[in-house]
Amino acid sequence: SLLYMGLFTAFRGALSKYVFSGASFFPVIFVCLIEILFHCQRMIYESILQSQQRARTYSLVSFSLFVLKVLLTVYFVVLRKAGAIGIILAGTIHVFLFFAVYMIDALRHKAITFCIDGALLKTTLKYSIPIMPHNLSTQIATLVSKVLIGGTSSLSAVGVFSIASKFGEVADVIQNYVNNAYGPWLYEMLHAGKGDYKKTIRGTSGLLVAVIGICCIGLALFSQEVIILLIDSSYSEAWRYIPLIVGVYVIKITYYFYVSVLFYYKAASKKLFIATLTGSIINVILSSVLIPRFGVYGSVASDAVSMIVRVSIVVYISTRYENIGLRFFSFIMQEGVVLLFIFIGMLYTILSKVSSFSLTNCAYKAAVCIVYLFANMFMFRNEIRDFKNRR
Repeated sequence: SLLYMGLFTAFRGALSKYVFSGASFFPVIFVCLIEILFHCQRMIYESILQSQQRARTYSLVSFSLFVLKVLLTVYFVVLRKAGAIGIILAGTIHVFLFFAVYMIDALRHKAITFCIDGALLKTTLKYSIPIMPHNLSTQIATLVSKVLIGGTSSLSAVGVFSIASKFGEVADVIQNYVNNAYGPWLYEMLHAGKGDYKKTIRGTSGLLVAVIGICCIGLALFSQEVIILLIDSSYSEAWRYIPLIVGVYVIKITYYFYVSVLFYYKAASKKLFIATLTGSIINVILSSVLIPRFGVYGSVASDAVSMIVRVSIVVYISTRYENIGLRFFSFIMQEGVVLLFIFIGMLYTILSKVSSFSLTNCAYKAAVCIVYLFANMFMFRNEIRDFKNRR
């Protein structure tokens, strides 16, 4: 992180001209680089808590700092009128506090030693280096989309796209948190191999997809009200793209359940970059063709196609290692239902051309969410009962 910070600072002139056009290096980009310094420590701390299954500590720390981040954002943006730099400052303070909590917790439990363990480092790098293209390619594809949108229209269009993308990222965060809890549980099930564990995995996975589904439906449907009430009117058009962007992340649901198998096997994890890199290359190629013609819609279409390719490759590789009881077409059907409910939930908005806050529209969307919720509670009633009994 220090190396990147030094390089970006040294070449800030070229970066500001060709990549971050319209944004000043000081303080905007520089503060972002400071955030990167502490971001990796936050990820390490979260991984430690997950591997130790300290769910209560993980939830308490994550939720408390999330609330603090929201309050800091309100303070900087609303009270201090700091604008974009206020949001960035809130994020930077947020990850720094995560780092501080991590160090205090680790030192208090004597869970950290300042040294270099050569053998452990070698094992870790052999596992993690092949995954680096997997992580980087997605970020590069997103950056390319923003650059292309900014190059073909304006920075305001990039702003609208960024706001809409944030709602998609929330959907991804929800999926990631579910996966963080699902992964250790899955590995215990695979390691023990007791009873009809495949049936248990299949049922639990279906229930988790339903939970993620209600979150995605809520995000897609009520994003319009959030933007109308809380965000500047110049970005009000962002809500039009959010159901489509969330829809792309609905396609990604399958990915998280199958990719857990790849992380379970070291040899399989080395092949993960094939799916992500292929999907990202397709994304960049399609984006370069579609974004100049269709703008944000072209970016969403590129994301959707690349996501389908990525998920398909991961499912194929995963099933070559072990069949853990998951049924691919069950995921497709569940995701199709989620997308259908998003479409139904947006019908009133589309047909009535709602462009301002409407209680009738909110009530209609709430009814759609409730129907989905109760339908899935009935469908997975046995899994819910078993989950309560296990607790």
